[in-house]
Amino acid sequence: MANNTTINSELFQNLLVQSQYALYENSIARSVATVFDYPVGAGKVVSVPIWAGITSSKQGEGTAPSAADTNTTSKTITLAEHVVYAQVTDFLRDSAQESVITALANQAGLALAEGLDKELFGLFDDGDITQSVGTANNDIEAADIMKAAAIIRANKYTGPLFAVLNPKQAYGIKAAMTATNSYQNANPGVMNLGQYFVGSIGGVTILESALISVDGDGDRYGCVFAPAAFGLAQRGGVVMEEMRQAKERATDVVMTVVAGAGHLRPELAVKVYGDSPV
Repeated sequence: MANNTTINSELFQNLLVQSQYALYENSIARSVATVFDYPVGAGKVVSVPIWAGITSSKQGEGTAPSAADTNTTSKTITLAEHVVYAQVTDFLRDSAQESVITALANQAGLALAEGLDKELFGLFDDGDITQSVGTANNDIEAADIMKAAAIIRANKYTGPLFAVLNPKQAYGIKAAMTATNSYQNANPGVMNLGQYFVGSIGGVTILESALISVDGDGDRYGCVFAPAAFGLAQRGGVVMEEMRQAKERATDVVMTVVAGAGHLRPELAVKVYGDSPV
């Protein structure tokens, strides 16, 4: 019998593992947003409770305080399928010098990671985020990043901050960092995002991605934000299904991840709008 995918279908399990690894290692969105693992059977819309802040009181000795009033609102994240489909012929698999399964797995994982990042970054340029820095046809500067951080900190936020910029926007920031290290921290301390890491200015970890949207004049909308500003919901990991196509002497492979992104606390995000010097 020929050495084909019919008698070696277990090899495709390597594709699932490799795809999931590539997705988790390359998705910026999963590392900078608040991630919710959503269970099967719970619907396709995730409702996230948002708590309003409360204030402590200063009571005199022996005086009972009043009960604090708490209030919650909710934000929703709608899940959708992100899908990669490929057909692997027996002839291709058995003729290629490199492992077709490994190469396809990496490409599928990268495609799924890109899908999640696009969905999150698409939230940067919408009406929910009303705060912004920078102006059209002007380069992004370190002062813009620090101003955005100040706006967020003024909302009594004390945690980590991220900025995601288009690489052409980030060029000006990089040039400023090589000229002076006054604001730079060379240690990213950001999990697995070394390949996207630009630097750190005023406590803001700066990352770059070509998936940042561009308008008709070449200006781009990046964003400085706290992880609590955006939510990323995902149901399980990468799911793979395969089907043998005898007529084509090939196997169809479909990989799917169910996920969605949404605003949680837009007051903790600031648009970074501007041109690029390259």
